[in-house]
Amino acid sequence: MLFQLKSPYLSVSNGKIVSYGGNQMCSANKTERSVGCGVVAALDLFLYLCRYHSNLKQRCTESLFPTAWPLDQQQYLSLLHYFRKKYFPLIPGHGINGLSLAIGVNAFFLKYRLPFFAVWGVPYAKLWSSIREMLEQDIPVIFSVGPNFPLFWKHHQLRFYVQRSDGAYIPGPHTHSHYVTITGMDEQWLQIASWGRKYYINRMEYLTYVKEHSARLVSNILYIRKKSHGVS
Repeated sequence: MLFQLKSPYLSVSNGKIVSYGGNQMCSANKTERSVGCGVVAALDLFLYLCRYHSNLKQRCTESLFPTAWPLDQQQYLSLLHYFRKKYFPLIPGHGINGLSLAIGVNAFFLKYRLPFFAVWGVPYAKLWSSIREMLEQDIPVIFSVGPNFPLFWKHHQLRFYVQRSDGAYIPGPHTHSHYVTITGMDEQWLQIASWGRKYYINRMEYLTYVKEHSARLVSNILYIRKKSHGVS
């Protein structure tokens, strides 16, 4: 990857398998399993920032944000449930939209006096440069593969890929109406965390999906910038 996070990404262990990021499918709660991807992406963002940004560690209590990787799965799922209740209320069958996601993330930043501000969406002319900017600042990027729009009942989906040991990319699962976290990017691929695994999205295929089946408002990023003033 030409651009990627500077530190190892969050991992969660159930004693047998170590994940790449959180996985809402492990939750015992039906709503969290079916539409909890946005909460997972936000929680993973908070965990990463509070572990690796040294000027933030004193603001994030260790009782809330453990510092050892991998996290125990039950500990992670308890945090997921807590953040869903406190910051990211989910609508069964629908989840959470980008604007509500930004509100919850900013509420967390404000509570812990973290010097960041989040907005939902950037102009598409600045999409890739905004992702690169965040990665260069060591900030994970919450990224949406939006729903079909305006024909919500359609089932067009975007393909994810898996990278083999020889470097080749092979087709993996496909999805829509789903949040993932970008952890790296090059000129052709986005490296992402989703469902506790590392996948890749072809950048041109994503743009085609948005143009033909979705919309720029719902298929976008949570853009986070550092404040020019604040806690250091």
